[in-house]
Amino acid sequence: AGKFKRKDYLWAPTDLLWDGDINPEGMSVKFKNKSSAGETYLSGGVWILDESGASKDDPMMSYAQLGHKFKSGNMFGNVAGTIYRFKDVEDNGLLDNAEGTNTQVAGNYAGDFDSFGLSGEFGTTAVMGGKMFSVFGDYIKNSDNDEDTGYAVGFKFGDKKVSNRHQWQFKYIYADLERDAWLDIFPDSDRFGGLTGVKGNEFVLKYGLHKNVVFAVDYYDSEMD
Repeated sequence: AGKFKRKDYLWAPTDLLWDGDINPEGMSVKFKNKSSAGETYLSGGVWILDESGASKDDPMMSYAQLGHKFKSGNMFGNVAGTIYRFKDVEDNGLLDNAEGTNTQVAGNYAGDFDSFGLSGEFGTTAVMGGKMFSVFGDYIKNSDNDEDTGYAVGFKFGDKKVSNRHQWQFKYIYADLERDAWLDIFPDSDRFGGLTGVKGNEFVLKYGLHKNVVFAVDYYDSEMD
């Protein structure tokens, strides 16, 4: 409870929906159960999105995520489904840090953003002498608006984590986020300023110069959808 790291309580393999710098405020809980088949996890919470001095009904988001991750020999994977529900957003004014790309009527949000998401990653560490290769993706579907779908797909190749000298990793993502698929306060700010209604490519290259010293290039090629 309070302010905490999103990644500890809500998993997403891409930055389609969540900028990596976002640390939510509110309350979250996570349960994990390990078995011979891997680890099943259930997380959920209520996050405060904004504070309105003129009303006691502050905009909030609640969510529940059910997922399972596993590792078997050289294979690994993670898959999850997430339900999002929003309170006091529809027909209210724009939230702080809104980019203004969601549909509006008289300066208020025209629709709700209750939605369902799917996320997954599957890979192997048995490529080129122990290098990792994985494919991953995110999908979001808003149940209340037009222009209501978003997805991102990509792959990673190289070392699973770049933290030592001469380790490296290459990643590619293609993302398409329609105008009202998601609140425009959340997406990665490096992809066309964090707008919705955008699509494009992302290329990331990381190289370890020394222990815990990493050089990285992150290139975006995006356009309005």
